[in-house]
Amino acid sequence: MMRRSQRLKGVQQVAQRKEDQAADQFGVANRLLNDRQVKLVELQGYLVEYQQDLVTRGGRGVTAQQLRQLQRFLAQIEQAIVQQKQLVQAAETQRERQRKVWLEARAKREAMDRVIANALEQENFEVMRQEQKESDERGQRRREGVGFE
Repeated sequence: MMRRSQRLKGVQQVAQRKEDQAADQFGVANRLLNDRQVKLVELQGYLVEYQQDLVTRGGRGVTAQQLRQLQRFLAQIEQAIVQQKQLVQAAETQRERQRKVWLEARAKREAMDRVIANALEQENFEVMRQEQKESDERGQRRREGVGFE
């Protein structure tokens, strides 16, 4: 007959796989968020760079057409920044969702570990109890076999 702790090992393995998968997905979400944040910082850097370029060129004189082109380009960068901020926010939300899934999976696996540890403890207690009972019975038979005359 299979012990309870042995039967629970399969459930524990499933819980471990789910935790591992959730941790992997959390890692993917973290990397995506990081990538999007880096892209946002790059765009913000480009905006500052081109704004400074506009000031520098403006000091040297630019045509109205060049000024309009630079302003349109700056507006495009600003729009890209707005969109990238939305992507960062979505990635933050996804990462938080994945973090919760991972924490729940970890908690379930840890609970299963405790159940198995308790089952093992109970099984060991039962084995020791059985051994003690058998030892007591052997001792009793010896005393009965020796006899008192």
